[in-house]
Amino acid sequence: MTLEELALLGALPDSSVPSLAAVAHEVRLAWCGPEVEVEGIVSARTGGCPEDCGFCSQSARFDSPVLATPFLDQASVVAAARETADLGASEFCIVLAVRGPDERTMARLEELVPLVRRETGLNVAVSAGILDRGQAARLAAAGTHRYNHNLETARSFFPEVVTTHSWQERFDTCRLVRDAGMELCCGVLLGMGETDRQRLELLGELRDVEPAEVPVNFLNPRPGTPLGAAGRWSRSRPSAGSPSSASRCPA
Repeated sequence: MTLEELALLGALPDSSVPSLAAVAHEVRLAWCGPEVEVEGIVSARTGGCPEDCGFCSQSARFDSPVLATPFLDQASVVAAARETADLGASEFCIVLAVRGPDERTMARLEELVPLVRRETGLNVAVSAGILDRGQAARLAAAGTHRYNHNLETARSFFPEVVTTHSWQERFDTCRLVRDAGMELCCGVLLGMGETDRQRLELLGELRDVEPAEVPVNFLNPRPGTPLGAAGRWSRSRPSAGSPSSASRCPA
């Protein structure tokens, strides 16, 4: 469907939504079947992120209750993966609250990804922020099945939510993931003050990166974040040196 056709669907009255949802369900069954994939996620490094994503309680720039913790040790990550496998999942995602992986983090991931795969038989996914071409190639070579990196919102709205990195950096990472041969998980976060037109814009941008899956998230305002009061946030932000006990949500 074109974006214009999707806009017409978006303008349908509320009374038409159940019928539209039923048709969408039939389309999903026809193309994807009735099965669902179960995936486990471990936050291997929580908090302390330098980025200023206005929705995220893991940013070190905001005064939220989330405390920064070091990278989990190898045994803890493998134990979490085994628990995931025991629950019948097929995928296990290692998530890090970082802008992007430094060399030490890359080395840890290159050890963990094949280890988890070998110990559990699970497909292994990674979410570690912005990548360059070499990092994407290394993660793929280590056996990473899928990389999670969300666009979050439309290019035109992104500067209202994040200022420490650009929408283009996220988009480029998504392209590099696919170029390296990994599956791409690329999602969105709705309810941050974007317009319906910007949501349609985002649909078109998602198509451009051709993700294997698209998580659709809705803002759950977190205490201490600029969007913690729910709704569009102020452009005024704490300075980079502001004291904080929090951090940021990865990817």
